[in-house]
Amino acid sequence: PHHPPELESGSHPVQKDCLGLPVHAQRTPSWPPSPDDEDPSLPSFPQEEPGSRPLVPGNLPFPALSLEEEEEEEEDEDAAEPEWLRSEEHPSQFFAEAQRLREQRLLLDEEVSVAGRVYGVHRVILAAISSLFRDRLLGGGGPRPPFSLEVSPGGWEAVLTFAYEGVLGPAPQGDVLAAAEALGAPRVKAAAQRTCERAGNAGECVKKPSQAEELRENLRAIELLYREGVGCDLKLEAGGCQLRGEGL
Repeated sequence: PHHPPELESGSHPVQKDCLGLPVHAQRTPSWPPSPDDEDPSLPSFPQEEPGSRPLVPGNLPFPALSLEEEEEEEEDEDAAEPEWLRSEEHPSQFFAEAQRLREQRLLLDEEVSVAGRVYGVHRVILAAISSLFRDRLLGGGGPRPPFSLEVSPGGWEAVLTFAYEGVLGPAPQGDVLAAAEALGAPRVKAAAQRTCERAGNAGECVKKPSQAEELRENLRAIELLYREGVGCDLKLEAGGCQLRGEGL
């Protein structure tokens, strides 16, 4: 049989390296392959000229990231701001439940006497809008005797409605302002003063916060008190950890 020139044995001198090991030199034939060398049973393929293929724009592969670049990306992801989940219905649900507890006289820790009538309230709910109740909350928990307020019942109930529902109850503006002054409640005062006023002759109304926004602000004030440890009258222990919270 006929063998290609590459496979024929010969007496060529063998080159050796410095250690005496044979070095096989790659030999490239300088003549084109003969048709006799091709196997007729194999399919023929067009020969491609040596050289690199042209790159198609838009299909360039992305270079592999180095280890340092990958570590930097991981650090950037770790330093990213966490995403917070917020429910728009949570404030209204929270205060609706607090109002239900007040109506059932559950978990009340403060009694206020106004014009001979005693009102049971949750101290932390009032502390969210009133500096007077915030000071009483800082004074410690536990039951206390009722304290009297020299305000009109209508003004007091308007403030109470604002604390639990985010809107002012029906009452004369003067009574609400007097109650807000006595309780140290600037947001109640601002709500009472905020009326639908005409801007010139355009008939535009002054924009005021919605009920949902007022409740969200009330809840935010309660959360700030919680972070400061104010009003936390419960201590839970589990697995060697202690958690402080509010009874409400």
